[in-house]
Amino acid sequence: MNKTMIWDKKLFSKIMTVFGFIMVAVFLGIGITLAFFPVYSYMPKEIRVIFGFFFMAYGFFRLARLIQQIREQKREEYYNEK
Repeated sequence: MNKTMIWDKKLFSKIMTVFGFIMVAVFLGIGITLAFFPVYSYMPKEIRVIFGFFFMAYGFFRLARLIQQIREQKREEYYNEK
């Protein structure tokens, strides 16, 4: 495989990892805002809390998947170097 292609793949992987962390922060932020702050006061509190917890749960799910993906990439890099 071409060295440039490997570098491009690693760079793309790192960019997507950063994007993944940004999206985790966005989902957790939206969830916390909906669940704990009366920003959207026109919505019933019960609905805000339910949606807030769904957003937070999805944020934690994405975080777990992201960590799993990072570990898998490091494992692949480790075994490919040998």
